[in-house]
Amino acid sequence: MIKDNLCHFLQGQRIFAASASVIDGKKAAPVKGELLFTKYGLSGTCILDISEEISIAVNRQHKKNVLVAVDMVPFLDREELKLQLVRRKKREPAQRKSWPESCRTN
Repeated sequence: MIKDNLCHFLQGQRIFAASASVIDGKKAAPVKGELLFTKYGLSGTCILDISEEISIAVNRQHKKNVLVAVDMVPFLDREELKLQLVRRKKREPAQRKSWPESCRTN
């Protein structure tokens, strides 16, 4: 089930990312690989690599609190990402108007 409209907005985009399953609040080790945004959600190697444990949690163990965590920039640490975002925000304010509402910040 898709709970974020960002998947629909990014449909068809392919990136290098890291994904991890989060089951009952416990995050598994991240897996790096290709991530593809589709009309129906996420696909790609990093999603396929975590799909078995998610399937077991949902279908066999009947867990309800199952999520996928995605790091869309696994090559940047948190501080470098912050710096990059601040620089871009200052440099490209007009472009933010075309972003989906959920991605905009003032």
